Amino acid sequence: MDIGKKVLIITLFIFAVLTTAFTFTHNMQLSNFLELEQHDTLEDVERVQNTINTEQSYLDYIVQDWACWDDTYRFIEDTNEQYININLQNQTLAGINVNVMIFVNDSGEVVYVKSVDIRTSEESPVPMELLAMIENGSLLTKGEDDSISGLVLLDEDPMFIACHPILKTKCEGPSKGTLIFGRYFDDELLDSFKKVTRSSLLMYRADEELPSDFQAVNENTLKPKFDSIH
Repeated sequence: MDIGKKVLIITLFIFAVLTTAFTFTHNMQLSNFLELEQHDTLEDVERVQNTINTEQSYLDYIVQDWACWDDTYRFIEDTNEQYININLQNQTLAGINVNVMIFVNDSGEVVYVKSVDIRTSEESPVPMELLAMIENGSLLTKGEDDSISGLVLLDEDPMFIACHPILKTKCEGPSKGTLIFGRYFDDELLDSFKKVTRSSLLMYRADEELPSDFQAVNENTLKPKFDSIH
């Protein structure tokens, strides 16, 4: 074999080795990048989930605090004006970040309802869908140890819901009914989630047409929000 052919073979061999090495290195870098991107995405999702859980946990706590109270226990029976004047002012609801309070007695009858705009402290219409859910029993607790919480999809906005049996201050029964608190998951709350999670968040309704890149995810993972009630 002459020198020219040897040089050509060696050159082709070196080129093949370098090409293989480059392809291997590129694939490794791409794989590492995808893994890092996936890890960051999962962390973002976890932060958002934790923030939503924190909001729900707060509402669960505050409704229990109000429901397990001798004054509320008396109010559900006599609807005394003193309780209303002291505890159910518009500013009170806005101060604890609750849009809707509904007091239901043990016969399933709505005894008192209050709905306010948290931003302005002005009264607002009561969501009719909530009243319908009370009428069909979906939001009524069934006993002293029962509770209901989650998200319901209303015409205006999704709403965090927390329902607790009305008991005495030491959480003793018998239950006199159900106290229901609601907080709209509106643009203002979404903006606060963005700040807390340091993420760019978008919210779409599952019962309306979604952008094309969300439709595949919707088919696999999303269901009507009322399914989240538990």
